[in-house]
Amino acid sequence: MRTNTSPQRLYHSTQLLLLTFCISMTNCFAAAPDFQDFLFGACTSADPNSDFDTRCNVDSVGGDLSGDSEDSLVPTQSLANGANALAETRSRIKALRAKMQEERGEPNETEDSSSSTDTKTTFGTSGISLLFNATDGNLERLKTNLERGYETTSTKIQLGLDYRINDDWLMGALLGWDKYDTRYEGAAPGRNFIPGDSEGSSNADNFNFSVFTTIVIADNFYVDALASYSSSNYTFRRIGLFQESTRSTPTIDVITSANTDGDQLALSVGTGWDKSYGANLIQVYGRLGRFSSSVDPYSETGGAGFAMSIENKDSSETIATAGFKYSRSINTDFGVLVPQIYAEYENTLDSEVSRSLSSFVADASGTRFETLGDTPDETSARLGVAILGSFPDGWTGFISVNKLSGNDYREELRITAGIRVEL
Repeated sequence: MRTNTSPQRLYHSTQLLLLTFCISMTNCFAAAPDFQDFLFGACTSADPNSDFDTRCNVDSVGGDLSGDSEDSLVPTQSLANGANALAETRSRIKALRAKMQEERGEPNETEDSSSSTDTKTTFGTSGISLLFNATDGNLERLKTNLERGYETTSTKIQLGLDYRINDDWLMGALLGWDKYDTRYEGAAPGRNFIPGDSEGSSNADNFNFSVFTTIVIADNFYVDALASYSSSNYTFRRIGLFQESTRSTPTIDVITSANTDGDQLALSVGTGWDKSYGANLIQVYGRLGRFSSSVDPYSETGGAGFAMSIENKDSSETIATAGFKYSRSINTDFGVLVPQIYAEYENTLDSEVSRSLSSFVADASGTRFETLGDTPDETSARLGVAILGSFPDGWTGFISVNKLSGNDYREELRITAGIRVEL
């Protein structure tokens, strides 16, 4: 007797065989198979009688985890350390540039052209002036298969002096304090797996010093340069859940903490061209910035045996920016106001995949695990509005709002305000 096997029946039979084989494999459905393999190796050299050894060889079979737990315990939070430091350094440089623009004073006639008043006369006060600058920011990193989602809020304050050497040349310096707080999104719930609403946090306090100069080199053309160095103190908190592969026993909270230091350096040069048409001003400009960050190595404490040591992390990037700005001067009874709108295109010239190296503190062999991030999105756009003002008794000020758009992973909003008074 001949059996007629249809293609559909053959397909389902093949799927059943694959499923049976898959179930027999340790990490077929693992959310993070690389981490699971790393854990298997580390568990073979766990320090005897340590919490890590208990998790590996008592609470589980050789460190065999559920897929949800694997994803929860991968230390991708460490990828954000350098990325956040670079983002906040870029933000500080942008705030400095907004301040430099106010202090330089672009040539621009007011609505009353017969008065021959221009913004260089209005904003370009002579001698020494006292500066104050403040920025409030919000950055959101979208969750992907490789990296956790998070939100960072930041505050920056700078105080300094500038000196106008002559009508075309200005120099200045500022001391600053920055603080930014990051909160990581919680993991998704799974079978017998109920995570909290956050997978940890990081906090940074930065002290920085910046110098800048801007000079008009010819009619309508200028160049500027600035440098900024900051020293950071970090506090990290990582939250995960340990769950063995059968999901039949209660989960165990994995909560670690750590402190370390780091520093950042930023160098930037730029040039621009300004052209006034009555009370209106058109600006075209370009900038090149080099940003670097280093986070010192650190070892976590706590974590029910899953505390990790994170190696030194260095990050750097070079960003080219091209921009266009439109301004208009408006005379009022209380001073001169200059509203502005601008758009910028940013291109990262030497982007690289973010990575970090870690090992379990209680793993005697010190086996290292490499965590890799997403391929960076090299291009983005920035849109902004601002208003500058000059008031009696040598007071000037500005406020600027800008938003990042067109980036696959980041959403960012920054508000910067500054005042200046002639001494």
